[in-house]
Amino acid sequence: MIIELNIEFHESEIPPRCRLPRPVSHKETVKVKIKEARKEDAPVAFIVHSLKERPMEVRLYKNQLYKEARISFYNGKKAEEYSFDTIPWETVFRKYTGYVEYISKSEYIAYLKLTSREYLIVDGVVFRRCYEPFYRITTFGYRGCGTSIFPEFSDKSRKEVPGYSALDKEKAIADAVKIACERGDESSINSIKKMAQGPIEVIMPSACKRKFRPQL
Repeated sequence: MIIELNIEFHESEIPPRCRLPRPVSHKETVKVKIKEARKEDAPVAFIVHSLKERPMEVRLYKNQLYKEARISFYNGKKAEEYSFDTIPWETVFRKYTGYVEYISKSEYIAYLKLTSREYLIVDGVVFRRCYEPFYRITTFGYRGCGTSIFPEFSDKSRKEVPGYSALDKEKAIADAVKIACERGDESSINSIKKMAQGPIEVIMPSACKRKFRPQL
């Protein structure tokens, strides 16, 4: 898919009646390509459930995981997702710079190429690159304040992630119950066993590759 974006950048130039170069603002329309795939070529690897949101698909495409991007806006009451045809790509891909920070056209183009690689369109649904989902045990406040298990997405920078593979749900539950008992969070045990914050459905076990370090 090819989209057109209006970008603003600065180049070092000597304006008329000036002696020294300075950043001069320019605006231009550029084209950016977002890769597309058919459902058959990007199968669902995981379905991540959560307490307050609908289940999220995580697809595998060319050995890389992508989760639903769910690009949204605030409608005055809550976050609302854009339909595919109304996604403001110009806002999604805009390069924000700090005060008195300038970016050249070549830098902006490089940024757009890098950012666009993060996205994948599968049959009219936008996905964004992610890493393997897993379970993390989280405790709240002091003893007795609560213990729970949350589904999260791992970080590329970590070789070993503190938590539990999506394949090790029962181990995550058992360790979370032990932690809850040690903290005096017995009231959390029922919700822990029910995976109240949401389980991770593993559709493709072969997609589970990360190393995890148990939290107990």
